[in-house]
Amino acid sequence: MNRNALLLILAGFTYVAICLLPILKSGLYSDDLPNFQLKTIRADHNENAIELALPGIEEWKAKGRYTPISFILMEFAFKYFHSVFAYKTYIYLLNLLAVAVFLVYLSAIKFNVNKGIWLVCFGSVMQFRVEYHDAYTTFNGMYQMLFIFVFGSLIFYSYYLANRKHFFLGVSAIFFIISILISEVGLLTILLFPGSGLLLKIPYRKYLLSFIPYFFISLIYLSYVVWLKSHVLDQNVYTGLKTNIDLLAMTELLFKQLYATIPLTNLQNTSAIPIKIFHQITDLKNLLSIIFIFFIGYLIFQRSKADQENRLKNFELNYVLLAVALMILPAFFILPSSKYQLEIGWGRGYLPVYIQNFGTATLLAYFFEYSFRNQRIANARYAISFFIFILVSTAITFLFNNALINSRSYRISFPADVLYKEVQNGILQNCREGSTIVLGNDFYWKSPDTYQALFKKITRKNFKVYDIGTNILFTDSSECYLLECKPGKMVIVSLFKMDCSQNEIKILIKQKETPCDIDVIKEDGI
Repeated sequence: MNRNALLLILAGFTYVAICLLPILKSGLYSDDLPNFQLKTIRADHNENAIELALPGIEEWKAKGRYTPISFILMEFAFKYFHSVFAYKTYIYLLNLLAVAVFLVYLSAIKFNVNKGIWLVCFGSVMQFRVEYHDAYTTFNGMYQMLFIFVFGSLIFYSYYLANRKHFFLGVSAIFFIISILISEVGLLTILLFPGSGLLLKIPYRKYLLSFIPYFFISLIYLSYVVWLKSHVLDQNVYTGLKTNIDLLAMTELLFKQLYATIPLTNLQNTSAIPIKIFHQITDLKNLLSIIFIFFIGYLIFQRSKADQENRLKNFELNYVLLAVALMILPAFFILPSSKYQLEIGWGRGYLPVYIQNFGTATLLAYFFEYSFRNQRIANARYAISFFIFILVSTAITFLFNNALINSRSYRISFPADVLYKEVQNGILQNCREGSTIVLGNDFYWKSPDTYQALFKKITRKNFKVYDIGTNILFTDSSECYLLECKPGKMVIVSLFKMDCSQNEIKILIKQKETPCDIDVIKEDGI
């Protein structure tokens, strides 16, 4: 690698690192919120991550799913990262590591696209979707680790094809096993193996035999999962595994996932976009970040003119096919799911879009490089206009990611944290064992049972916990309380004595106000 190519990669990494900065200020939401608050309260600090993961593994086996390493990764994250900032820093670094692994993969398969240009294109597709399930900021880095092991397996497989050293094949197989035990999407690895052979120009007969171990590993895993699911009652099967083989619904879901990889599509169904973006750019930190994004992007563009090592001489269909495969194949694992066929809307991609984005960035970078290296002036002008569009898209995406995180933190993350701390500070200490606690605000996606477990861990008391508005099993012998947490510029946590039989609030017992300094505007939906 020459000096100029190395400088391009370093500049590109700085570019991506800036684009990912909003992760560091993102709060807890989605599954992370209850998991973090529950699991950072440890009854036995001597248990390791594997021991802590066993109950979750068994619980999900009873629902027809076997992804044990995902639970180990979750327990590891919450065992060792006790502050939200430390946890988010961990996820931030995993995102950067995933990008680094992909660049190594591109080099391993001799995909000679300009890495600096690729990193700039990748910045435009890193769109957060924190209103649903977002792989960039949540899920304890599970998708980053999945990605690292999938493409780590492909890297070592490519090394094996190039060098015929069985050590590389063994490491690749181990990484493959780990990936499928993180998520079923790990099976993506075997679908991408042919791409390595094609791009390395290895005759298919030479790598066909090396593919056999992966085939049998996949067969064993899938057979076990099918057996597991066959021994689970239909009502107990995880909803995401319930299938609906409807070609129309599956095709629509595929296009929704593909649409979510296109730059700026997370603006879908959003109002007052110019106001939100302008409000974010008035923040000095955001303004400086945008200046650096444009400055580094310009430097990469200028340096790319002198980059001889990664120039594309001719149009290579295999490169395009690999990029398209990366865009499409990860989505296949959720297409039969009736849950996601119903839940996913336009502009709202589900977790596999994290991997699909790497394919989109690869396709964008390839076509830019091919157009820019073409001698015809019209194509070069098109490439320059395209690059400007990518930079502007990245800037808008960065600002909108900040707006989404601020809005989510204002409405969910911060008030949920305030409520959590007030319970730790003893707001429920005078409530008797067996009392009924009615939740005025349930930040756990309507999961009062999880709050019941949290309250028990903190107070050492068993409460009956319900969401407000639900049917309450009330007995004359039990006391009843309403625990309320109102989001706002001043988060107000209140505990009321309540007459559950009449659904009436009788008296205020405790109240605590906590200022919230998260910068939001009414156009954010506040």
